[in-house]
Amino acid sequence: MSLLLLALVLTGASVQSDACTSVGSCAFFVNNGSGPGVESTSTTGFGVVGRTKASDGNRTTYVAGVYGESETTSAGPFFGVFGFSASKGEGFGVVGEGNIGVAGLGQRLGVLGMASLAQGKDAGVEGYGPAGVIGFGVGPSPGVFGLDTGHSNDSFGVEGLSQLAGVHGQGPIGVVATTNTQHGGVALQLEPANEDLALVSIGPFGRATASLDSSGDLTLAGKLTLSGAPLSNASTSSGTRFTAYGDRTARPLLEDVGEGHLVSGNATVQLDPRFAALVDAAKPYMVFVTPDGDSNGIFVARRSPTDFLVRENRHGRSTLTFQYRIVATPLDTQDRRLPAAADVPGIPGLRRHETVPNFEIPKNPLQP
Repeated sequence: MSLLLLALVLTGASVQSDACTSVGSCAFFVNNGSGPGVESTSTTGFGVVGRTKASDGNRTTYVAGVYGESETTSAGPFFGVFGFSASKGEGFGVVGEGNIGVAGLGQRLGVLGMASLAQGKDAGVEGYGPAGVIGFGVGPSPGVFGLDTGHSNDSFGVEGLSQLAGVHGQGPIGVVATTNTQHGGVALQLEPANEDLALVSIGPFGRATASLDSSGDLTLAGKLTLSGAPLSNASTSSGTRFTAYGDRTARPLLEDVGEGHLVSGNATVQLDPRFAALVDAAKPYMVFVTPDGDSNGIFVARRSPTDFLVRENRHGRSTLTFQYRIVATPLDTQDRRLPAAADVPGIPGLRRHETVPNFEIPKNPLQP
């Protein structure tokens, strides 16, 4: 670049640059002070416009219309490219449009976006297109990372709005959401490969509180509360499906059924050790017996934590089989009878979008 052209650039005059064929930079500036190396201001258009005409699809290096690099190795924040918008409307610090609007490559963060105003639709990073924001993670680093440092229930690290899927993830684990509070997070796997896991809810200290596998089997670490009768689908031998209702009781119960044998009017039935280990031994259990043959009737003469004794009425001496049903109190639950129903828990004040807001997609001023 000639000294005249350099002077015109530094004074802010409108100039037409000469072309060059250098493998380096056509223009290069070094500022040893604290100011910028290059600064450009436009009153109605773009401050800086960068274009690349590279079309070789076999390139092994990246090309870009605007390229930014920070050579500072000390702790940041330092940025290769930094965009700032002072607009209190829908202003953007950096806008990208194309097959890939904005691409960022970094050992820690490829693209970092920060929104300093709480104006509802303000966002650190906002993308439009077939893929508004796409991230590729290497190793333990995430492809897309969202951080919310606010103290409001109306703010999110990552938020997706769509008529189909607000956030879509694909891979061994498609979407992972964690929090730094005791609320936990969620890991979602949309297309399981070699793993059976489809969805896992992560609680405090990384403990799984719920899991859903690819076959639809749900496992919970806590209680399951339903509004209405519990339902289950069952199929007949011909393939016809029906819906059956589950039992509802006034207090927690644990049951077991079986068959016993009365000999000369007496029978001792041993409780299954696994069943007995799950029963609260401090609370009595009930036994219902039904004889399979003619007799004077039978009754339960004694119950213990390990067995129960059945006898025939009127000192009868019959020999026959009988059915029994045991109803006991579970060991791992509070024996509260019909407790008051609690409201469905949730995060107070959590914002819900009934419809997707109508965002005006910015036009590309570089296109006619």
